[in-house]
Amino acid sequence: MKKLWDTCLDVTMNLPLQSSSVSEIYLISSQLELDTIEHVFLMYIMHYLMENKKGRPTGDKVDEAMEGIYSFLKENSEECQFSISELMNQINGDFVPHIRTVKNFILIIEKQKRDCVVCFRNTGFKILSDKWYEEKKKDYHEERLRVIREAAAIIREDIRGVVYDKNNYPLSDEFVKDVEAAVPESLQVFLTTMITKDKRGALEQWKKKCTAIAHSIITAVRPRSFFSPLQLGVGTFLYKKFGSKSLINILSAMGFCAPYREITIFENSCIHRAESEILENSFSQFVFDNADFNINTLDGHGTFHAMGGIHCVTPYTSIQREKKIPRIVEIKSASVVAQLGMVPVLSYNKHKSAGLQAITVADVEALRQLPSEILPTIPDLIWLYGKWSCSVGIPGWNGFMESVTANVPYERSKVICLPFINAPPSDYDTILTSLLEAVENSKRCSQKTTFITFDQPLYWKARDIVGAADPTSDLKNVVVRLGGFHLLVSFMGSIGMIMSGSGVEELFKLIYAENCVEKILAGHAYARAVRAAKLWVQYHRMVSLVKNFLEAERSGNWELHLDTIQKMLPFFHASVHFLYAKSAHLYLQDMRALSEKIPIEDYVKFTRRGCFTIRRSEKFWSGIMSDMTIEQTLMRSMKTTGGLTQGRGITDSTIASWTLGMVQLQNICEQIENFSGVSCSTTEQHVDMRPSRISRDNCDVEKLDMWLAGHNPFPENKELMSIGTGVIANENINCHRAYEIGREMMNKIIGVDFGSLSFRRKDKVLSLSTVNTSITIDESPVPIDPLLLFQRMCITKNSETDLKIFLAYELAPFPLSLFTEEGMRKGTKSLLYNAFEPLTENFQTGD
Repeated sequence: MKKLWDTCLDVTMNLPLQSSSVSEIYLISSQLELDTIEHVFLMYIMHYLMENKKGRPTGDKVDEAMEGIYSFLKENSEECQFSISELMNQINGDFVPHIRTVKNFILIIEKQKRDCVVCFRNTGFKILSDKWYEEKKKDYHEERLRVIREAAAIIREDIRGVVYDKNNYPLSDEFVKDVEAAVPESLQVFLTTMITKDKRGALEQWKKKCTAIAHSIITAVRPRSFFSPLQLGVGTFLYKKFGSKSLINILSAMGFCAPYREITIFENSCIHRAESEILENSFSQFVFDNADFNINTLDGHGTFHAMGGIHCVTPYTSIQREKKIPRIVEIKSASVVAQLGMVPVLSYNKHKSAGLQAITVADVEALRQLPSEILPTIPDLIWLYGKWSCSVGIPGWNGFMESVTANVPYERSKVICLPFINAPPSDYDTILTSLLEAVENSKRCSQKTTFITFDQPLYWKARDIVGAADPTSDLKNVVVRLGGFHLLVSFMGSIGMIMSGSGVEELFKLIYAENCVEKILAGHAYARAVRAAKLWVQYHRMVSLVKNFLEAERSGNWELHLDTIQKMLPFFHASVHFLYAKSAHLYLQDMRALSEKIPIEDYVKFTRRGCFTIRRSEKFWSGIMSDMTIEQTLMRSMKTTGGLTQGRGITDSTIASWTLGMVQLQNICEQIENFSGVSCSTTEQHVDMRPSRISRDNCDVEKLDMWLAGHNPFPENKELMSIGTGVIANENINCHRAYEIGREMMNKIIGVDFGSLSFRRKDKVLSLSTVNTSITIDESPVPIDPLLLFQRMCITKNSETDLKIFLAYELAPFPLSLFTEEGMRKGTKSLLYNAFEPLTENFQTGD
């Protein structure tokens, strides 16, 4: 009965407005194909409704109401897709007709769980009617143009007849997946026929060009009802990589990408989306580092000093796939956006007797006994043999290790940027805030233990805070890690200090520029230093530790990681790298006891599954240190073109938008690179595997071999001598005993608490460079760098009087104008001649 009653109402709405004729009722109701009894019953009901209907609107009222809709459609004739609610809002006056009345006048497309969509009726059938054939032109040229115009009209009508989703953006990791499906078949056929005909090779790339052109055409036909994921992706790529509003708007004006406003709307929608859930059985670790940058401003203000952080999730598939991103048309104010990325800074009350003061230095050799020899791993030994046997095709060490580990299983990680903590990074308040932020994120991931990495200065303070935490505090579940990248840089600086003056400088200058060698030996030129070490591995014992440390990080070998650090410790002490000597010692004894402090499931993930290292590419031999990850992702993105320091500004809203939207925008950049087939990253082949690099390495090895043939590093005498300059060491030079001296220094601090730990600089080893580049202070030779010393004096002096006082002391071991560290400077003979004065007086020589 209810169905019949609804049918009666539908019929009533379709009756002429002034009709009450039973015949008219019968005529309309007969179109419903009802049974005879239902038909008769319907007639009586309809007649009753028509007789008792009061106040039914006249046709003039409906026409007047529809006039607002018609005017709206006429003014927006370039568009062809509207929601029914948009049209209903255009009705003016007191009378608003029923929505079903409006549907009788306009074509309505209804979709499940969506607002009704209004489209214009397709008129393509008129073009293909008999009349089209009757209008054929006799002139050949005119007929060609007429065919083109009619074909364009067909394609245009097909474009205007498609319903597109204007309320949601696609998934960021599938942003351009369905771009071809958005193109009507007629347009696709037209472009494919025109562009790909007679093309040979790379047909898939030509089809992608057809799709890109099709999106430009659709956007031009429907500029407000179609948002091209492809053009939006291109605009997002330019926004992320270059941050240029002008570039985006220029390309948008030419139809090549989305306008800047639409990109900002997309970014705004990304930062207001719901956070992606991280599934259980995943592993999370956090990295924090200084984000200090001086911004070029007119008044000198606006410098940026904050704590930056990242959240690394392994495996990356444990992050729940996001839903479609709702499009937020109304851009939120800067203050609202700033609140999303604001982390309130907490206050820390520093203790006096807890923390590091309560932790004593342990004998790491007692925790794990290691052999004194530094032995290479099996793959490393095979590579060394290949180089020794002069095999031409042997690639560099990294490339070789990647090839032998190509089939080893691994897990990739996903890097998520965390909001900046806008406070000085070295403050205890800031470090405490970062620790608790990481703890809260770990809880959301259902992970009991929180692993956090800092570089050395922040590590020392963070470990002090965790050590002083109350047993019931969440900080007791925090494991603080020392950044391996900066530790390795410091260790390479130790190598440079111990080997200073031994001839290694002259050896490296055969390959590297003179100014680079100094930075290599100081450990600052990390990439060059690692490659130089690979060339000199058979002559230097400590270089094996560098390789072992890299192997541990890249392969996720936890035991090798700890064993290598343990063997590094004596060299840190001997080379006066005391900050890393004490920090690495504390870190090592913490990590040796880690299995007793954290749940077994977290320990297994962190160590045996190799999750302590982070992989961002599809390779096993791609693990990198956690503090290097933040340098390569967050910090590099901030400082490169398109980053925060390159013109975007450092306001709170800008920082929040940049960090919270980074993951989504980075995913889209990768999608655009994959779609276009143009990658901005390195190739799949490791750089050391390339024939050009192998040839270059072989050439460099040949240079070293020729130089060492004339400078024997193993002379048959009892003197310690520089193979570069021939300088003979005196009895004070003890750099060849760096390991033994470092062990003695380590034994002296066992049992002392870390809070009061101190070292004596005079216990350090003396390198060969101190023979010629040292001065005596308190009866102890102190090596100095005259240029560095002069630069520091220029910075610290307050007046010219201070400079005169500084220069009253002996600051150089030799006249810098005449000598260098290698020997006497080469002069110009013609300048020596000008130093003589001509003789003008006569003189008489004796017989």
